[in-house]
Amino acid sequence: MRKIFLLFVLFLSLKIFSQENMNSDLYHRDYIFLYANKYDIMNSSENFRTGLKIFSDIYYRGISSKIENGFIKGVLGFTFSFTSRWFSMLWPHEFGHYLRAEQVGGNFSFVRFQFPGVVGDMDLPSNATLEDHTLALIGGFEANYLTTKNVQFDFYRYDGLYNDEYSMSFGNRIMYPFYAFLIAKQNPEDKQTWINSGGDPVNFTKLVWEMNGRNIFNPDSSVNEGLVKFYNNAAYLSILWNLLDINLYQQVLSYFGDELKGKRPFYIGNKNFLWSYGTFFNTSPLGVELYFNSYLKVYNRFMNLYFRYGLPFKNNGIGLAIPEVLKFKNLSFGLTSDFWTQEYYGKGFLVSTDLSYRIKEKWNIEAQIGYKTQGYIPGKTTKDGVLFSIGIGYILSE
Repeated sequence: MRKIFLLFVLFLSLKIFSQENMNSDLYHRDYIFLYANKYDIMNSSENFRTGLKIFSDIYYRGISSKIENGFIKGVLGFTFSFTSRWFSMLWPHEFGHYLRAEQVGGNFSFVRFQFPGVVGDMDLPSNATLEDHTLALIGGFEANYLTTKNVQFDFYRYDGLYNDEYSMSFGNRIMYPFYAFLIAKQNPEDKQTWINSGGDPVNFTKLVWEMNGRNIFNPDSSVNEGLVKFYNNAAYLSILWNLLDINLYQQVLSYFGDELKGKRPFYIGNKNFLWSYGTFFNTSPLGVELYFNSYLKVYNRFMNLYFRYGLPFKNNGIGLAIPEVLKFKNLSFGLTSDFWTQEYYGKGFLVSTDLSYRIKEKWNIEAQIGYKTQGYIPGKTTKDGVLFSIGIGYILSE
């Protein structure tokens, strides 16, 4: 039934969304549904992203255009905009927990919706390791990070996106500071903070600290000074590192902007070489991850080069993604590679090829196959093995 419903919604949105209803200044728009092995969190971030675009198109390019009463149109527009943007932050986060819990042999169930979030119950097996507990906990913030990263990647790859899609990058990148400073603000120097473990930021900090062999309390029962420092560094870096990203300010405008309009990226350079950048914050079993991304267009070929620095435990890496290394009439091959050195896992790498095949005028088959060694990469299993995903995409405009 769920698959039939998704197909019905997709069909309905395609009927509603037409070139006549779109702004004359077109931006790239597609729907992609993916399935990946090993409970890849990409399932959560990408499929919820597509779901939001579908429902946004149904409302703003279909229903809204037929409402004549200005007051009703305004109230419905605000309600839909707030709800859809909020859910674009919330549900990837919750399903990130779910997928990571499944990945380590446990279960995450939704107990009740309680604004501004969801109350969930994590049940991991009795033999679950500290690494398992940590992965299940950070799965939510991982999904938020992956949504932010993938939206921004496409923003540069396709030279812009509509506001409703681009704004997801802003909403998801503020989830950690939103938790740390508003939803579950805690005093890290208070002993009860670590006994009660209230909120994802506290649990994340505590589990990472314990996983790497550190004590929560000193012999005199006071809180370990290093743990307090780690908690504070994570909280403030989640704000400061994002503030360094030039894209953040465009994303804020998109978040409160007209869904039928969009934004274009800023590049520095000339027609043969263009450069821009982005910064990202993520959580991992080794602590905080800080990403610096370079977005490049070299002779009109797009590529993304990133550097990663982790703290408080060693977690350094570099990666390169080129979505179209080879391109033929209906077929293109891309490359994704990551290399890292990590305190708990050692040195490792991930290499994959991305395939896109146009089966009809606007329909694509999307697939990725690769291999990774033991180590932490956002959303992936920490174990070594073959990675695989497959999906179908429909391009509305390009």
